[in-house]
Amino acid sequence: KKDSLNFNIKLADKDAANQLDLYGLVQFARDTTARLKILPSDVILEHQNWRIDNQVRVRFLNGKTLVSGFELANGGQKVKINGFISDDPADKLKVEFDKFSMTTLDQLTKAANVKMKGTLNGDVVLTSLTKAPTFDSHLAIDSFTMNKTLIGDVKLMSTLDSNRTRANVNMNIVN
Repeated sequence: KKDSLNFNIKLADKDAANQLDLYGLVQFARDTTARLKILPSDVILEHQNWRIDNQVRVRFLNGKTLVSGFELANGGQKVKINGFISDDPADKLKVEFDKFSMTTLDQLTKAANVKMKGTLNGDVVLTSLTKAPTFDSHLAIDSFTMNKTLIGDVKLMSTLDSNRTRANVNMNIVN
């Protein structure tokens, strides 16, 4: 088609812990600057094969970005993202975790010499991401272990107010 562009982005060498093989389609239309679809693609995180199976739709509308249908999965583990990225506090972006293994975050915690284990479930709702971000989270980590020390089952509820002056955190740990 003359009004679209197919693309494939590959990042990292074949032996890297994290890799990306992303397929997508950009469609140019009259009512919006562009529509981006992320097509079924492969992602490797910590040497584990993850997959984006469904078409993810990304629309750019009047200074806002709408993400719908993003789901990254590895077996029973899932991360889903849906909602708006904008400066408007009324626009929400929801990130959901389902049976997410904490070891997937090893590359992020490696510099601090921290290794984590456990299973993360729950969601984080973000607002006003491009101006004054706020969040509201309801997360649970089953059998949370840090550096081979069992911490226990963790329940975490937290919010960051719109003034970004105070975070309210409620954490319960059962060992």
